[in-house]
Amino acid sequence: MGNAQGWALIGLVGAFATMSMTMVVFSFNSLRSELAARFDAVDSRFDAVDNRFDGVDRRLDNLDRDVQALTNRVFRDRP
Repeated sequence: MGNAQGWALIGLVGAFATMSMTMVVFSFNSLRSELAARFDAVDSRFDAVDNRFDGVDRRLDNLDRDVQALTNRVFRDRP
């Protein structure tokens, strides 16, 4: 192998390494963006579930208050 062929091979390997690293970086950036979007979607779903639990919590508090009032009314007249 001659001197020119050696330099050509070094240039080819360098270009391939640079191209490979560029593809890896773009792949990671793409993956990062996709994961961020999915996590945002999951966060919004958790927020919706939290809101529903808050509503259920309020309803249970109201139910507890009503049952307590009924219990006081019924058992207040008993000795």
